[in-house]
Amino acid sequence: MKRLIWIAILGLALQACDSDDPFVGDPCSYDSIPGTATIRTISPDTTPFKICDDAVNVYFDFEPDDPNAPDDYRFPAWPDTRRSLFIADGKNPPYGWIEAEGIAEGTQHPCVRLEINKGTCTPVMFRLTEIDYQKWTDYCQNSE
Repeated sequence: MKRLIWIAILGLALQACDSDDPFVGDPCSYDSIPGTATIRTISPDTTPFKICDDAVNVYFDFEPDDPNAPDDYRFPAWPDTRRSLFIADGKNPPYGWIEAEGIAEGTQHPCVRLEINKGTCTPVMFRLTEIDYQKWTDYCQNSE
């Protein structure tokens, strides 16, 4: 019986790969909407599953350069306010890194709102464009 279930699952997966639907299994691409992120709050990450002992929650609001851009959002229900700054596939960044990158409450940074137009990835993401996302590991503190 288990073998039959696995064969059925494999058949469905292969059928999905043969689909004419461009959103099934294709690489993802995004439309980019430029704007500015204003850092609103920075607070310690108190969750037990943080990547660094000194991880912090960083929340920002996004404002598009074009005030009419929200009228054309593919995902208008996805808010531009209280967005989180993440590193390492959805983790909160270390405090030393955000400090080194000049990120503090009230600062403004060039940012893009990325809206998926092809693929099956995250529908909307925000990226601060002038910070070095690769350097966070230099600042990660762990007690182990």
